[in-house]
Amino acid sequence: MLQPLKLIFFSLLITSYSLSAQSQLKSDIKIYKNIGIIKNATGWAYNNQENSWTDHPNYIKKNIAEEEPSTHNKSTTISKAYQNFDSINLKTINYKNHFYYLLIVKCLEGKYTYPTLKKDWNYQSETKIFIFEETDINNLKSLNDYLCITTSRKIVITSKIENDEEFISNIKRELIRLPSKSSKKYTFVIRKLDNESVHFLLPQRYVEDPIETIQNKYFEISLKDYYKFLGLKTQDKSLY
Repeated sequence: MLQPLKLIFFSLLITSYSLSAQSQLKSDIKIYKNIGIIKNATGWAYNNQENSWTDHPNYIKKNIAEEEPSTHNKSTTISKAYQNFDSINLKTINYKNHFYYLLIVKCLEGKYTYPTLKKDWNYQSETKIFIFEETDINNLKSLNDYLCITTSRKIVITSKIENDEEFISNIKRELIRLPSKSSKKYTFVIRKLDNESVHFLLPQRYVEDPIETIQNKYFEISLKDYYKFLGLKTQDKSLY
């Protein structure tokens, strides 16, 4: 009779510890609702050989001089793109009374099973989460020309997140991690072209100057949609 009672007691102890851990997890981090979302943007790329531009919805073609095989489906084409997205979300979080912003990019990524032979391409859905300081996003609100903001905090999720606790756990783990000098840096490049449109490239590691890169390839959205994404009203005169 004692053995079953011990098992019950142990089970209750584990459950109590799990609930206590979840309570602690929620107590020092709070994730707010979406500030804004981008679901549609035109991806532009310049062809130096033909001196012309090509455009595609929500992706920037990697090599516009390369012919796409007729066997390629849409998802294969998009997953091979220089950059692509299905949606871009912006959220605010508060961790230990410090505000951060989450830039959440849902996209397609892929690779060859045999990269040397360039055979058997496989693709999958990914969610990339970039964590920025509050001051970085505030700088985007007064964009006048070019601006680059950089972070070393990135999370890649390839499976479906089942609950809030799992999502929060991923965020907290990355916030606790102390970036080092050797940490990878991801740069978000934005350019306000005029009073009507904004160009941007999603956060990535750059070998070349990101300002030079955005001259020949970029996503384009209206200025109105850009401010809406940041949770701002375009009529706010302090933004100009």
